[in-house]
This record gives sequence, C-alpha cells and structure tokens, in this order.
Amino acid sequence: MALEHLEARIAPATILTFTDVDGDTVNIVSDKALTASVSFTGDLNPAQLLITGAGLDGANLATVVKKGPNGDGLVNIGRIVATGLDLGTVTVKGDLGKIVCGNTGNSLPALKALKVRSMGVLGLETQGTGDLVSTISGDLGSLAVAADVNGARLAVAGKIGTVKIGGDLRGAAAGSSGRIEATGLTSLTIGGDLAAGVGNESGKIVVSGGVGKITIGGSLYGAIDGTADTTGQIFASGNVGSITIKRDIFGSASQQRAIDIQGNIGPITIGGSLLGLGGTDSASIYVTGNSGAVKIGRDLSGGGGSKSGSIYITGSTGAVKIGRDILGDIGNFSASLIIGGKVNGSFSVAGDIRGGTGSYVDGVVIRQVSFGGAVGAVRVGGDIVGSTGRGSATFLLNGDAPSFFLGGSLTGGGNEQMGILLFPGGAIGMGNVKSVTILGDIRENGLGGGHFAAGNVGKLLIKGSIFGTNDGNSVHVVSGPVVKVGNVTAARIEGSIVGGFTPEASSPDYDFTITGNAGKIEVLGSLDGSTAFGSGGISIAGNAASIKIGGGLHGVAGNNSAAITAGNRIGALSIGGSITSDGGIYTVAQVTAKSFGKVTVVGDLIGGNAGAGELRATTGGVDGITITGSLYAGTAGGAITAALGLGAVKIGGSISGGYGMNHNSIIALKATSITVGGDLIANGTGNNTILNIRESAGVVKIGGSVIGNAADPAHLAFALTAGDTRAGFTSLSIKGSVTNGLITGGVLGNKAPSNGDAVLGPITVGGDWAASAMAAGVDRKNDMDFASADDEILANATPALSRIAAITIKGQVVGSSTANDHFGFVAQSFGPVKFAGVLYKASAVPVDLSPLTHDVTLRQL
Repeated sequence: MALEHLEARIAPATILTFTDVDGDTVNIVSDKALTASVSFTGDLNPAQLLITGAGLDGANLATVVKKGPNGDGLVNIGRIVATGLDLGTVTVKGDLGKIVCGNTGNSLPALKALKVRSMGVLGLETQGTGDLVSTISGDLGSLAVAADVNGARLAVAGKIGTVKIGGDLRGAAAGSSGRIEATGLTSLTIGGDLAAGVGNESGKIVVSGGVGKITIGGSLYGAIDGTADTTGQIFASGNVGSITIKRDIFGSASQQRAIDIQGNIGPITIGGSLLGLGGTDSASIYVTGNSGAVKIGRDLSGGGGSKSGSIYITGSTGAVKIGRDILGDIGNFSASLIIGGKVNGSFSVAGDIRGGTGSYVDGVVIRQVSFGGAVGAVRVGGDIVGSTGRGSATFLLNGDAPSFFLGGSLTGGGNEQMGILLFPGGAIGMGNVKSVTILGDIRENGLGGGHFAAGNVGKLLIKGSIFGTNDGNSVHVVSGPVVKVGNVTAARIEGSIVGGFTPEASSPDYDFTITGNAGKIEVLGSLDGSTAFGSGGISIAGNAASIKIGGGLHGVAGNNSAAITAGNRIGALSIGGSITSDGGIYTVAQVTAKSFGKVTVVGDLIGGNAGAGELRATTGGVDGITITGSLYAGTAGGAITAALGLGAVKIGGSISGGYGMNHNSIIALKATSITVGGDLIANGTGNNTILNIRESAGVVKIGGSVIGNAADPAHLAFALTAGDTRAGFTSLSIKGSVTNGLITGGVLGNKAPSNGDAVLGPITVGGDWAASAMAAGVDRKNDMDFASADDEILANATPALSRIAAITIKGQVVGSSTANDHFGFVAQSFGPVKFAGVLYKASAVPVDLSPLTHDVTLRQL
C-alpha cells in the first residue's frame, strides 16, 4: 500500500526530495530504508529513479507532492528502475514512462501494486532517451491507471491480478507499444479504448494463460501491422471468464484478429459493431473452445479482408444475439458467424443477413452463418439476401431448433458452377424444427440460391410467395426445390408458388418438395409454372392429409410445372381456381397421387399436351370430385383418371374431349355417380372417349347435349371388363340431344370389343338422336359401324346376354346425309324402346328408323 496510507505506527522514511519542472516539491518515500538516486532531463523532469536495497524486497514506494506556486501537484517520472528488487505498492502521482523490478529468488510478487495517473502519455519526454517498456520479473498484484496508457508496454513475466485503466490503452509508433503481457490475468478494465498504433503488435492484451474478466468501456481498434493472424488485440491461450466491449471493434488494413481466445470463454458482449476492413481477420473474434452467450449490439460487418468482421467459435456457445445486421463484403467469409458446436440458447439477428461478393465456401462447406449442432429459437428480424459471392448469406444449421422466424424475405444471390459443385447464395438449411415462420417471400436465384431446406417441420408459415429462379443464364441448368422439408404437420403459404425459367435439366425437384408426409397444406394464392422442370409445383413423397390451393394451377412449358404430386394419398384436395396448361408435356398442371379423398376445383380443368391438366389416382380411387366449371382437354390432356373407383363426380360445366387421339376425359374402374351440368363434346380425330368406366358409373346425368363429329364421335364407354354382368350405369339421362355420339357397353375406347356380357341401364335422351350409335356386347366388325349388317355377338363369358335395359329418346332419331355410314342401336337383348313417343320392339330383323336415309336401325342380335 502507498506510504501516505500507512498506519501511524509505521514511520515512513523519506529517501529523496527534489523540485520538479513546474516548481512542485516532491518527496519519494518508502516504508523501508531504500537507497534512491534520481537523474533529470534538461527541463528538470525526473528521467530515472534508481532504487536499490539488498534484502528490502516488498518495500512500498510513493511520491508525495507539495504543490508549488505554479505547479500542478503532479510529478512525471520517466522510469523507475529497481532491478532485482521486489516492490510492494508503488504510487506515482503523475505519468510514469516505465518501471523495472522483480527478484526471481523469492516468492513475493515482483510488484504488489502499481498506482499511477497515466503511463507513457508523455512519451520519452521525461526520459530523454530510452523506451516505454516496463519489465516485471514475476507477478503483478494489481495495476491502477487513473487516465491513459499511451505507447507504454507492460511485460509481466508472471501473472497479473486486477488491471484498471480509467482511460485508453493505446499503441504508438514503437513495436509492441500500448501492450500488456502476462501469463495470467484476474481481470482487466479499460474505461476508454484499446487501440493499436502504427507499430507492429501494438495496442494489445497478450496473456499466455487464463483470464478472468475483461471489460473495455470504449472501442477496440484494429492493429496496423503485418503480423500473422495467430495473435490478436486481445489474446489468451487459456480460458477467459468474459469479455465486454461497450462500443465497437474496428478492423484495419492489416492482418489481425481482434479477439483470439485459445480456450473456453464466458459471455462475449460487444455493445456496438464488428467493422471489418481490408485486413485478413480484421475486427474478427476467434474462440478455439466453448463460449458463453455472444451479444453484438449492432452490426457484424465485413470488409475487403478474408474473414473480416467475423466470429468463429469452434465449440458450443450460449445464446447468440446480433442487434442489427450481418453484412458481408468482398472479402471471402467476411461477416461470417461460424459456431462449431451447438447453441445453448436462442439465436437472433434483429435486422438482415446479407451476403457479400466474396466466397463463403470452405472445401465443400457452404455457409456465412453456421452452427454445428442444435440451437434454441432462431429469429432473423429482416431479410436474408444472397449476393454474387458463392455461399453468401447462406444459413446452415447442422442440428435441430424449436423455431425459426424470418421477419422479411429469403432471396438468392448470383451463383457459380465449378466442376460438379454448386454454391448457392441466400439459402437456409437446418435439421428438425417445430415451427417455421417467414413473413416475406422466398426467391430463388441461379443454381441454388434462395432455398429453404429443413428436416421434419411442425408448422410452416410463409406469409409471402415462393418464387423459382429468375436467372436465365444458360450456365445455370439445374433448378432445385425452393423449399424442401421432411415431414410437415401443417404448411401455409399465403402468397403463390411461382415457377422460374431456368432451362430444364434432369432435376426431378419441385419448387415445394416434401420428402416425407404432410398434414395440412394451404397455398392461398396460385401455383404458377414456368419453363423449369417442376416450377410452381408441390411434391410430397408420402401422404398429404389435405391440400388447399386458394387460386388455380397454371402450368406452362416446363415439364411438371404447376403440378401437385404425392407418393401415396392426398386426403382432401381443394383448388380455388382453374387448372390450366399452356404447352409442355409430362404432368404439366397435373395432380397425381395413389388415391384421393374428396376433390374440389372451383373453376375449370383445362388440359394441354399428354398428361397436362389432369387429376390422376395411379393405384387407388377418388372419394369424390366436384368441378364447378368445365373439363377441357387439349391435344391429349385434361382428364380425370383413377385406377380404382370414383365417388360422386360433379362437373358444373361441360366436358370437351381432346384434339388428338386415344384420349379419355374421365377414366376409372367405377363411379358412384357422374353429373355434368353442360355438354359432352368430342373434338379429336378418333378414339377419344369422354367417359370410360370399366365397371359401373352409377347414376349418370348430362345437363346438356352429347356432341361429336364424324371422325371422332363423342364416346361414352361402360362395362368394359370381360364377364362383368353388372350394369355399366344405374341410369343415364341426357337433357339435350345426341349428335355424332356413341354409347357402348363392353367396347373399349378404341372401339374394340371387350365384354360380351355388358349391360347398360335405362337411357333417356331429352332431345334428338342424330348420326349416333348405341351398342352392348357387340363387335362392329369390318365396316366399322355399329348396328350394321356385319355386327356380331361377342362370346359370352356367362350365360347372361348383353342388354340395354331401356331406351327413351324424346326427340327424333335421324341418320346423316353421308353415304355408306350406319347408326342405330344393337345388343343381344333390349328392354322397352321408345323414340319420339313411339314404342319399338327390337328383333333379329333390323328395324329401319330412318325412312329417308335408311342408315339408322334397331337390331337385336
């Protein structure tokens, strides 16, 4: 302790008295009989105080200043030299340039305590010649500096207890200036800044062991040197209790880590920002162990240097909080946050995560923000935006999280292809997560940017839309899924899924891909495809309990665009608009699953090319279908297909058949009932079947007419399976007329016979019957017309006869003016037959029903 605080029973001894440069009287006092001498600079500043005293280790030493008329009450000492001597408490009421002390031959601290007003602030002015390097050959109990340490170096061969600097610790022009070195440190408090100078290794805390607690009240300014990045502004090779920097960490143009801890550390708190510049690792934090909570008050901002403005922790951490943005720059891995282990707490960024133009790829690891294990709740308040740097703004979590929240949008950046490796910008990857909320859009860009991928997800909410790639560069030839998850309990997209136009390659991915099972899926907007494979589409590998699309499905040229596919069952499906396809083949705007629950389309089902605009149950059936609009086929698309049965089918408008050949508008094993509000229209060139039901269709009601053409009659085919004697429909009613129509039992869509036992229930036509035919269990043979002279009975699989239960046509029955064609009604047996109110009896002798053209007959084979 200082002599001015000694108890009265200890008589201090004055060992030296002198007058300093401004007239103050200075007494150098000690509690032991030390020997002292002083030398002065030309202006009467004490240049050196030389202390000796064999066997007097542990002596306290203080300056007692009596203020002169023009004095300041302070004394500034260039250096105190007590070589080979341990000192107790040394107090200097002014600036001290340096101190040298320590006796390695005993167990006392080399210096129990050093209390000064400042160190090195006057430079060499108080020494004349020399340096500002304090050498403590042993331990230092404590250091208290009321103001600044400027350019002075404190080299302690042992440990330091507490260090309190009221002002700044600053480097200067000399190498290693503005520096504290020790083998251990209990605590360090700097009231102002820790700042480097122009000298190499200046402005640093270097501890070769552990540190208790470090607090800097101001900012940490990066080193201006060219040394290796294995040391830092704050360096410790052991464990550290905590580090708090109340303002900012500023990088520099030179290579330098700001904080380098080679051990575990407690909480890290930076009140302001990490601001990297051109130097490698500038304004960066490295921890080669575990860390407590990490809190950055403002930005994590990169610069031109590699890894500038970054945080790297090889182990686990506590909660991680960034008060504003993570902003990458041109430096590789600039503004990166890499945690090697798990985060034992939440992760939050109040603002944006924005990538830079530098690369964020290390081998095959792609990330700007990365966690090696699980994390608590994840929250990003703003946007995640990729840039042209490979892997920029890519968020990689190699573990699970209870929740993920993004307050803005996820936007991909430019991408680069190198060999077979793809490096996305602006992407999110994580393990299982209970809830995901994204308040903006997800926008893909290039090869893989703008993607969200996770394991199993509980609830997924995207308040905006999903947009496929908008990069048309021919190099970018693979469009992966924009959103890809495992199982999902509930998914809600309040916008649309809009496909991109990347040129199609062999990628089988859809913009929204679920690799497991799905519960409830809602898209309040539309599915809008584009030229890319799977663009604007949804793919579920397993089951989906329900899917609801608020708008329509709009497929374009890309195969599988605007399509919905499930590997197993879709429990319920609701489409709020129309299903349309413009070009493309192979399931464009197609909905596919093994089986379906009830299906509702509030609009039209409009096909295009093969498989386009189709509802398809591949191995099962559909519990029920309601289409409020019409079913339109294109070249060979636009259809309802079920391997097994259909429930009630209700189509509010018309069914318009395909323009190509061999197309079926509705094909299924059976149906509970079929109701069509409008017409059945054939538009193709042959072998197009509007209704193709292999067993029974139940009650069939057509609210309009049946209209075909000579090359492609409007064909309704029922009871196709050989040996099936059940009625192909319970009843068939057509409110309008039948023109160029064909209604058959036991005849395939290509007009080939299939079931000699076919039975058709009663048929009612409200209008005329023109140039049309009806047949059950008949082979039309060579002339290709039904009810003509060469028709033959098919071989019966059972004793039952093919039969038409009843025919009622309320209008006229007429043929055509075309020569050599034939129409009519033919079966092995008939129930009541009534045309225009007149009963007719079928027999083996054909009944001529068209006296003018003689091309319509009623014939029982």
